[in-house]
Amino acid sequence: ARERSIVTITEVPGTATITLTQGKIAVAVSKDKMKPGDTVQIATPNSIAAIRGTLVVAEVSHGHWVITVVRGLIYVTRVDPATGGTTGAPVFVGALQTLSVHGSAPAPLPQPASITAEQATSMAAEFRVLPKNPPAGSMAAVVQASQVNAARDLNAVLPQSQGALVLDGDAGDARGELDE
Repeated sequence: ARERSIVTITEVPGTATITLTQGKIAVAVSKDKMKPGDTVQIATPNSIAAIRGTLVVAEVSHGHWVITVVRGLIYVTRVDPATGGTTGAPVFVGALQTLSVHGSAPAPLPQPASITAEQATSMAAEFRVLPKNPPAGSMAAVVQASQVNAARDLNAVLPQSQGALVLDGDAGDARGELDE
């Protein structure tokens, strides 16, 4: 999710729904990790997209919604604002296609437009996927840098006489105690 995005994720047996009210998200769904019949949906104020084994980028801004399929195939259905249910025929959006939906009137969805592989790569590059369980060794440098930065920040507000942390040379270890 990009900054200033408003996202809610709900899950009931068989269906996970990612509701994007504002902002921009990328969603990658691994089909081989899903059970038969499971679905993942991206819901916006005016449309809902069902995805499976797909990489999509979705954006909502001031009543305008854009979904781009980087990899895979999805179908998108218009949401009727009066009932909250879907209305009209779904539109299929495939790899390297984008669908732009304006407003919430129950009008038919437009047909998707094609994009280039470079445009899709650029969109996907805006997001970085972090592994769920990274190897411990891969985090050591990040943890060390965070400790050094925290010690520097603390030293900036607390003089040495009040127990600021001391940086231990090149190793980047921070040590010290705060006085009560």
